[in-house]
Amino acid sequence: MIPTMKKLLLPLTFVMLTTLSFVMLTTGSIYAQTDLKKAFDENSTTFDKEPIKWVQSLPENVRFFGGNGEIFNKQQTLELAKRTASGKSTSSFSDVRVKQSGKLGVVSGIRTHDLVFANGLKMSWKDAFTYTFEWQNNQWVHTDIHHTKIDYQTGGEDNTFTTQMQQKIENEYKTDSKAFYANRLSDDFRYSTVQGSYVTKEMALKGDKQNIISTEMLQPMIFQSGDLAVSTGIHKTVRLDKDGIERSKQVAATYVFQRRNGKWMFVSSQQTDIAR
Repeated sequence: MIPTMKKLLLPLTFVMLTTLSFVMLTTGSIYAQTDLKKAFDENSTTFDKEPIKWVQSLPENVRFFGGNGEIFNKQQTLELAKRTASGKSTSSFSDVRVKQSGKLGVVSGIRTHDLVFANGLKMSWKDAFTYTFEWQNNQWVHTDIHHTKIDYQTGGEDNTFTTQMQQKIENEYKTDSKAFYANRLSDDFRYSTVQGSYVTKEMALKGDKQNIISTEMLQPMIFQSGDLAVSTGIHKTVRLDKDGIERSKQVAATYVFQRRNGKWMFVSSQQTDIAR
């Protein structure tokens, strides 16, 4: 009996081991063969080359915790990408750690993101990061993004739109109105005149340089949320006309500014004559 049992058990054990090996090769090894680190590197390269396309490829329920504690959904993350897409992007990583089990992967470390724009402006963000990936449809999908600020060198102008910032912008207008139109107006700028007509940036640039003696916002009120600011008040401007005569004018004004690539751009203006 015993020799016979041994003869039966040996081939049975072999079959079981062979079956187990096959199962391991055809299930667990699916993930062993998918290198998360390689997918992470490719993901980062795509972000630098095509940030808008990269965000569009994210799942709809992706969540991004910004370095300053902000929480962005996919659409908000896409808007961030659009603002900086014109710059040359370079991302570098250090102390990278990769953890992977089954369909879940986590990559963490230190990320430095540099942007250089055509106007020479340079911006840099250094964050601690943790990225969560899930294996979906035979690929690693970025499902959660978490940054914690270490050091930001965003250059440009202060994040807060203050009365001092407005005065700086007014001085630019006073010094050289043509340069102001070229450098401070956004490409999508629109000005609603006291006559109710619209003036675009292109139209403003075709006008003559103005001889401005003084310009200031009286009784200013400033409202700001993130990168968007609204300034309202009475705008008083004193100019010299073509005959050298001083002309003073006051209008009710609402001005909208948006911080783009580190600079407060003038995106919208509306003026109304004050009732006498």
